[in-house]
Amino acid sequence: MTREFRTFIITTVSLTSSLCWAGDSSRQLPATATAVPPAIDGVISDGEWAASTRLSNFYDASSGEPINMPTEAWVTYDSKAIYVAVRCESLDGEPILAREIQPGAAMGQEDHVGFQIDPFLTRQGNRNTFRVNPLGTQGEDLAGGRAGKREWRGLWRSAVTRTANGYTVEMAIPWDIISRPDGKRSVSFNVFRHCPQRARTYFWSDLGRPNRGENDGIWVDVEMPKGKLDRKPQLLGYVSAEGRRSPDYLRLRYGLDAKVRLTESLNGIATISPDFQNIEQQVEAVGFTRTERFLEDRRPFFAEGGQLFSMLSMFGIGRGFYSRRIGEIDAAAKVYGQLNPSTTVGALATASPNSEYNFAGRINRNLGALGSAAVYATAHRDDNLRETLLGSSANYRFGNHLLFGHGAVLSGTRNNSTTYQVSADYNVTNFFNTVTYRSVPTDFNPYLGLIPFRGYTGAFSYSEYVSQPSKGPIERVRFENELALEHKFDGSIHRRGAFGLASIALRSFHNFGAYVSSMQFSDSTDREVGAFYNFSRRDPYNVLSLNYNVGSRGPQKVESRSLGIQRRPIPKLDLGVRYFEERSDSFVSQLVGTASYQFDAKRSLSGRLVQSDGNLNSYLAYREAGFEGSEFFVILGDPNAPSFRTRLAVKWVTPIRW
Repeated sequence: MTREFRTFIITTVSLTSSLCWAGDSSRQLPATATAVPPAIDGVISDGEWAASTRLSNFYDASSGEPINMPTEAWVTYDSKAIYVAVRCESLDGEPILAREIQPGAAMGQEDHVGFQIDPFLTRQGNRNTFRVNPLGTQGEDLAGGRAGKREWRGLWRSAVTRTANGYTVEMAIPWDIISRPDGKRSVSFNVFRHCPQRARTYFWSDLGRPNRGENDGIWVDVEMPKGKLDRKPQLLGYVSAEGRRSPDYLRLRYGLDAKVRLTESLNGIATISPDFQNIEQQVEAVGFTRTERFLEDRRPFFAEGGQLFSMLSMFGIGRGFYSRRIGEIDAAAKVYGQLNPSTTVGALATASPNSEYNFAGRINRNLGALGSAAVYATAHRDDNLRETLLGSSANYRFGNHLLFGHGAVLSGTRNNSTTYQVSADYNVTNFFNTVTYRSVPTDFNPYLGLIPFRGYTGAFSYSEYVSQPSKGPIERVRFENELALEHKFDGSIHRRGAFGLASIALRSFHNFGAYVSSMQFSDSTDREVGAFYNFSRRDPYNVLSLNYNVGSRGPQKVESRSLGIQRRPIPKLDLGVRYFEERSDSFVSQLVGTASYQFDAKRSLSGRLVQSDGNLNSYLAYREAGFEGSEFFVILGDPNAPSFRTRLAVKWVTPIRW
């Protein structure tokens, strides 16, 4: 072990303390079934929730202190559904913030309440979450991940009533849309309330600091019904017509998606000739980067159950499976879900044009509430390449410490190599630190993976400190630090240096920060100093952000700046602009403008303009979707082309009932 490496380990480990065991602070709620389900009308009537148990005394997720915001909830169930009611009041005239009307929209910047449940009692945060805002807009995050079509996500009911100083919510969540076992079991659950004016979330069962899944509440002896398993596939058909110039052509496409419930907790989907042409993928930013950027995949087939295909770790080697490597496909199938209370599985196979075949699969087993182990594999076959990746990982937490290990073997006609990683995390109130040692050969480059750096071995550390005072002008203070000491296999430097960031968020909605970085690579040393500012009144549609940095890339001077604005000038109309430029020996810039008008919860008109590297692309789209039943789309242009295409596409999607 070199002196530099010993110094690195001592520096990072000294930030942590000795082993400390975290207590289980779960609250328990005896399950009480109801003979008469409550009316879901947003009004908590006298006696209507008499068969349920009242939940009170919510806790601040940041401090663990009991809250002074009047909040209470009721939970009950029968053989068909779970019923939840929540009453929220505000204090001192604080306004209730609610803007979103489209189902599934993010609600992080507005008031909402939520109910979480894990029927398998995994105690590892594998929750199904159902949210409702004061406008009655629904959002849900189902365990494993789901695509957007409402029939596939599952239909549930909710209603809201606004009061003089708050709002009340009632929900009915059918058992059939939740993967679950059957019979009498205890399950983990929680009820929460988010208050953007205070930037706080309040839970009935305090999750501790840091928040941990094993501190969710326990709903004791819930009699979960045995479902009448209907294995008849749910079918979605589509027809689209597309006309384009240069070259001129008119094409009619049609395809079919099918989803089937294999068991109460295991799903299968298949697709034939899926239409990925009209999916608005994430725009890749311009500017210098030493690695390939990760971009989200919003295609429905890959989004459905996508969380179960996570391979490798957040601070690890990279991604074992990166679905955007798979382009157009002719047909595909996927199985995902819960094999039993402790085991999840995800497996998919695709067939693409030109005889290309791909496979990805992962099995994960929970080792109680504190650990898990997984094995995974990917495979790619085409006329020029045959390749297989096999890997395994395991993690276990001892109090505030977590140990993680991973190894993978890549074999094929292009290369054969082995990689590994070991990590140790420390996570307590306000502070997180991870120390990682990893080894990645130059030829470890799986076709279906995203491995940012290759050809090195060495250590990496990341630390974060966050403080959220309950009083005073400062709302949050945050410090981040990264340290890297990695070298190539011949002993030369691969990456060595440090990054630091500090930011302060004020209760007056201003956020300031600065960062500094110095990183030595094999070909140069990159140095950077930057500052940023943003302002938002807890409103994602009225935001200003600025960023400026200056530095060097070897002998080359570099300067960059960016500006972002989101505005809602009138109700339902949202405008946004993001501009970035970088000046060095060359000049690059990118301008992204967006506009959308939400006629109602189902119908919207939106557009995007992207100027990047001398290319200009734009499109305009009409969307009538977001609920059950048929959906309709019209797109002028191509959302993901590098430059504008004279193209008109019309698409109709409908459930096929049989």
